Amino acid sequence: MSNLKQKHIGLLLFFFALTSFFACAHQQSIDPKDTDVEVWEIKLSGQTEGKLEMLMKRVEIGEGMYSIIGKISGTIDDHRGGFGEADFKFKGKIENKIFSAHLGGRSDMAEGPSSIVGKMNGTVEMLQGSGHWAMSHALGSSTGKYVMVKLR
Repeated sequence: MSNLKQKHIGLLLFFFALTSFFACAHQQSIDPKDTDVEVWEIKLSGQTEGKLEMLMKRVEIGEGMYSIIGKISGTIDDHRGGFGEADFKFKGKIENKIFSAHLGGRSDMAEGPSSIVGKMNGTVEMLQGSGHWAMSHALGSSTGKYVMVKLR
């Protein structure tokens, strides 16, 4: 195969890979104006307290089973980090009203910025949900409970 053909094939493969990447990234974007995006208010209690907004998109993968992605942001007050803002992305599932999500993101607290990883587990109905959460951050970990109410 000539060197010119190899370059054209390589360029074509690169273009295809780039297009596929942006198509996948676009599918996972969360736009609050999108009618498929659910808007929830979450109230945290425990070692971190706060009121946050959750944008969630769910895709049915079976009867009573959904794959979920989204983002959570808002103001929190942590027992170690103090007062500040948090911004997370999450992915998970809802199976027979059981909610399970893994989170990752950042916070900008009185004690400084931090990367955060965590999880939320509980139950979710059509308009409300509740459960437990746990987060790990630069100053240690925090746990507690949450309640959420669907706004839209």
